[in-house]
Amino acid sequence: MLCRVCCGGVVAGQRFCPHCGTRISLEPPRFRGPVPVGRVERHRHTLGILWSTYGVLRLATAAVAIFALRTMTMRRLGGEVWPFGGDVRSFSPMWVTGLLPGLTVIVLILTLLSLLTGYALLARERWGRRLALVVGALTLILLPVGTALGAYTLWALGSAASGVEYEGGVSL
Repeated sequence: MLCRVCCGGVVAGQRFCPHCGTRISLEPPRFRGPVPVGRVERHRHTLGILWSTYGVLRLATAAVAIFALRTMTMRRLGGEVWPFGGDVRSFSPMWVTGLLPGLTVIVLILTLLSLLTGYALLARERWGRRLALVVGALTLILLPVGTALGAYTLWALGSAASGVEYEGGVSL
């Protein structure tokens, strides 16, 4: 350990420099000025919030769509009636009814992946970058919001330098 005034050697635990008498502080020196933040760190938090919001909006949209599809495919078979009372006739062919469980599972999986991606980026999990890249590539086909969010994710996290910075190295 060195004295900050005279640069003389100081033994750990001494309160004063033996050469110049300056009081030795046990606290590390404070950094003065803004802390440099890398490109990935600037976008990681924003991406985490966007992915979380996108997941919640997908969940709400899916709930409305599933309710609407279920309502359109209801038939009066075995005493089943529309939730708001009265009889209902189906607005769609019978094969559409078979799509409902499959579509529900796909939408819920993509929604959970979006929410998990948002959490992983906000919590800076080690696997968060890889998950964000995979989910970002998958959502490129979901126009327009999925495409924009997927492209932004791939741009912010896709390069090799981004991988090094996300893993802990700093590259500005």
